[in-house]
Amino acid sequence: MTAHRVVALALDGVLVLDLAAPAHFFGHLGPPRYEFALAAAEPGPVRSSAGFDVVAEHGACSLEQADTVVVPGYADPAQTPPEPVLAALRAAAERGARTIGICTGAFALAHAGLLDGRRASREAHA
Repeated sequence: MTAHRVVALALDGVLVLDLAAPAHFFGHLGPPRYEFALAAAEPGPVRSSAGFDVVAEHGACSLEQADTVVVPGYADPAQTPPEPVLAALRAAAERGARTIGICTGAFALAHAGLLDGRRASREAHA
């Protein structure tokens, strides 16, 4: 059985809670069904919304290997992610990878054009 590859993309100001949930589920509880990796625009430290750094071992090019891409929320969703990140998101979606935006991470998907023509809703669920 080949593990399903999940890559979380940490953008500047990554929201810690939004990153912790997929990291815990796919990274800690996931093996052997899931393989988890943390990526950023470039490998290295990424400042979190809480003021400390998280260290991404992979760059945006690792999205090429992802079956699922998770984009946690980030502090300033009006800020457009770097073009190589947007290109990697678009390429992942075009080849059929699942793309998930948590909270304001959806704005990165929107900046990449992945939500164009799709309906957004703020419906409350009981």
